[in-house]
Amino acid sequence: MAKRAIMIGIDGCHRDTLYRLIDEKQVPFFNWMADNGVRVKNAVTMFPSTTASCCATLYTGSWYRSHGLLNNEWVDRFADPPRGRSYIECLYEALLSFDKKLFGLPTILLPDRNEGGQINNDLCPDHPTIYEEMTAAGKISYTFFHYIGKGATVWARPARTDMLRYGMIEQYGKPYQMFDKMMATRAIRLMRKRPADLLAIYYGGNDGHSHRHGVPGQETYLRDFIDKELTRLKTALEAMFPQDELYWSVCADHGQSNLDKEKHLERCMWIEDFFPQLRAAGFEKMDRGLSRNELGGLDVIGTLGHGAGAGFYIKNRKTGDWKTPPDFASDIVPALNNFMKASAGLAPFGDYKFKGYLDFLLTRTRFDEPYRVYVNKPPYDAAGELVALEEHFKGGDPAYVKPIERLRGIDSPKGPDIVLLLDYCKNRFNINTVEGFHPGQHGSLCPDDSYVPMLFAGPGVIRGELPEAFTINWSPTVASMLGVKMPRADGAPLPIFGNGKGNAR
Repeated sequence: MAKRAIMIGIDGCHRDTLYRLIDEKQVPFFNWMADNGVRVKNAVTMFPSTTASCCATLYTGSWYRSHGLLNNEWVDRFADPPRGRSYIECLYEALLSFDKKLFGLPTILLPDRNEGGQINNDLCPDHPTIYEEMTAAGKISYTFFHYIGKGATVWARPARTDMLRYGMIEQYGKPYQMFDKMMATRAIRLMRKRPADLLAIYYGGNDGHSHRHGVPGQETYLRDFIDKELTRLKTALEAMFPQDELYWSVCADHGQSNLDKEKHLERCMWIEDFFPQLRAAGFEKMDRGLSRNELGGLDVIGTLGHGAGAGFYIKNRKTGDWKTPPDFASDIVPALNNFMKASAGLAPFGDYKFKGYLDFLLTRTRFDEPYRVYVNKPPYDAAGELVALEEHFKGGDPAYVKPIERLRGIDSPKGPDIVLLLDYCKNRFNINTVEGFHPGQHGSLCPDDSYVPMLFAGPGVIRGELPEAFTINWSPTVASMLGVKMPRADGAPLPIFGNGKGNAR
């Protein structure tokens, strides 16, 4: 009797929406999981709560600081010249992540690059993926429609027909179900041809659907599409492997929160909206750190990558060297103070459009220091103070979910010199383009973005509910279903079996 595990990732799945559908008995597959397993009440994702880096955590079981992907966008300042790392900003970056290019031989359209994929290549080898651990244990693993396939026996990326359908979705507003609809069929075919021990599938369309329609739109995508596809997959696998033990698990990379266009359109910001503060601090050359951009000649490199803030890499003006930490007093403090002045509407930013936009600023004086919160008082001319996260968040404001642990997760020399958090959680200042406004957005520390569904079902899995977990626990727990350990993950298996094995950390 073989054991097989199925990992189901649902991009951007809003925990409360899925759990409500389960509680209301509207989703037969998910209801079967709930009746035959355990769900986590408060499963918490990473910060920033955004796709590429959150998925890296899902499939390595490690914090951002460990696996090396700090955001959907970050900058490798230690490369020569500095190199932007943007994973899914547009078609060019997404194809790089899928290890494809738009045109070339031998297929003309969407040929393989055969370079490994930029996300796979950026993952730290000291923190292997679950697929690498499966391979090391002599097991077969498949992953479908995912940016991360490092170590998998088969990395089944979207085919040309899938990518053409995705182009129609983006260009002509076609439904996102068009992109996801062939995944279960292809997984069934491959499992029938050569059964795998671990099958991972990933519904990326849910996030796009929710960006387009807002969080309420997830109800139909989950109930009327994903649940039916998973029911079909379950029926097929049970018919294929009637004597085997099948284990199932569901998780999301991050959640989503809702924006009201009438209320929040005027609070949409973009990278250029932070440039006046930087110019007033004496910086002249600045741009966004996208993979396709030339960055070496800049003074400041900005990154977005999520809906609730921005990051800024600042060149040391004395040395002109990106590898040298910027001088805190002369390079960092003027920019920090100007961000505060603009938010307060103080000179020279009295007519700034986005007054009140700032929640807090993170910074450090050296690359190897942990981030601290920069605090100052009007008129923001002198240098302020650096306050430890534990002190800043000691009040336990419910607007922020696990802020200390999650902000510690981005402590890395590769991180920005300044991390700017918008007042998203309470007043919905957000990263969005006015012409491409997304009513569903994510990236923040707020509950809707931070909590994700997490469920496990199968033989011997306990029934009921576990109180809490982080997404670093997901892969180690799934691996434990097959008797495989992930010793280099930061997370540990959850205690989902009746024998009490596994402890969350």
